[in-house]
Amino acid sequence: MAGFQFEMPAIVEDMLDHLETTPGALPLLQFAAAKLWENRDTARRMLTHHAYAAMGGVAGALASHADRFLAELGAQKTALIRSLLLRLVTAERTRAIVPIAELIELSREVGEVQRLVDQMVDARLLVVQTLEGGRGSTGEIVHESLVHGWPTLRRWLDENQDDASLVDQLRVASRQWQQKGQDPGLLWRGESADEAKKFRKRYKGPLSDVERGFLDAVVRFETQQARRRRAAIIGGYALVAS
Repeated sequence: MAGFQFEMPAIVEDMLDHLETTPGALPLLQFAAAKLWENRDTARRMLTHHAYAAMGGVAGALASHADRFLAELGAQKTALIRSLLLRLVTAERTRAIVPIAELIELSREVGEVQRLVDQMVDARLLVVQTLEGGRGSTGEIVHESLVHGWPTLRRWLDENQDDASLVDQLRVASRQWQQKGQDPGLLWRGESADEAKKFRKRYKGPLSDVERGFLDAVVRFETQQARRRRAAIIGGYALVAS
């Protein structure tokens, strides 16, 4: 309607390829189109390939939007947003689908996580879906390109890389332990327990109450087992001596 054209059909094809399997695709298209329009060639009345490449395509437009969102929230919210986003990415750096109830447990501030989740949904950075039968809801990062194409999130993932796999394992193991009535048979043993104890001392990121409880239970169990072994050895020596 404004008399502008795309310089190359490949621009449209690339945008559609990025958005084809994306929930909430229209807002992402809006980010990319608005950025492309800002950098239009008014003399030739063109939306140029150079402008599209310079903004990093759809992924670049979304990353710029995500940075603006962080800046608007302020530095005091950054740590919690970092924790939420790291939970929403797997150790293999793919998007994770995580129950909102689990995300909420990452902060002791009542309602703070829910407010941030709502703000991220409004900003089209997070997709929330209600489970069937009213069994709660799940959250997911809106597009894979945020994981790979947003420098801020990539940096956070790099910083957390050493512990990412163990956090994933802890998340699954602690939930199973809780669902089975905190069955001691599901606690980590041996090398896994040793690694859990080291992780518990060094890890500074937030954990849910269930995850902290699981780690505490692993440490208690291993301590009790060590005491029993020492008592058995001492008892054995006493028996021989007598």
